[in-house]
Amino acid sequence: MRNLNYLNSIEIDEFDLIKDSKHLATRQNLENIRHRVINRYNAYLNGFDTIHGMVNSTFIDPEKSNLQGCYTIKTIARDNFLGRIINNQTDEFKQICPYCLILPRTTFDHYVPEEDYPVFSVLGKNLIPSCTTCNGKKLTYWRNGGARTIIHFYNDIIPNIQFIFGNLTFNQNLPSITFRLRRGPGIPLRFYSIARLHFTRLELLERYSESVASLLGDITVDIDAVRLVFGNALTPQAIADILLNKSNRLKQLYGNNYWKSIALDLLANSQQYINSL
Repeated sequence: MRNLNYLNSIEIDEFDLIKDSKHLATRQNLENIRHRVINRYNAYLNGFDTIHGMVNSTFIDPEKSNLQGCYTIKTIARDNFLGRIINNQTDEFKQICPYCLILPRTTFDHYVPEEDYPVFSVLGKNLIPSCTTCNGKKLTYWRNGGARTIIHFYNDIIPNIQFIFGNLTFNQNLPSITFRLRRGPGIPLRFYSIARLHFTRLELLERYSESVASLLGDITVDIDAVRLVFGNALTPQAIADILLNKSNRLKQLYGNNYWKSIALDLLANSQQYINSL
């Protein structure tokens, strides 16, 4: 789990490019409310620590539908903007959903929901690349009881200290892993409080456990491929080293709280699992 790279552009300029790509009536409507858009953008960008207390949107149709249409209606300017957000990420995060690190990125989540706050429909800081599964589980949930409840991958500083842990068990020599969160030294309480709600809403710990079966299959394929080259010379320690090396490479790409790395570390240190390969 890592922060995303924020597209360093002037947000109102991006809005203007999309606005100017619209037909005359819509373009004029958006131009008429541009000063209000600037004010709301500034409130988001400069006052994020208090954004959970933001009052409900005052935009009504046709203003609301025009603002939402900046995102929902395809234009060259919109597609260019969304493409630059993706291209600004590392190669790994161009492909994968940062919310879950399981499924491919296929859409964008509006961190603050555009249904309730249409003014943020094409605010770059509000657009989080995601998979449809995470997007569907999050929906309009981002705050509760006066506090934010979902990690913001641009603004929240994600610590590279492990706070996701796993437990390996066996059922008739078949391994399974359950995951849990634990706040240790160096993990800010504020971040951890949001993370707990984030993981619960997106059902991440359960989804990690369900995904272990696929990881086990990949490991078997990898080890069989190595055996074709080294044969019986592949010792149990060599197998463990392969898993640990893969875990370390993945940590460099996705951080110390990547579920695959956590699972690989557990499996590499299990003599029962290594002997079963």
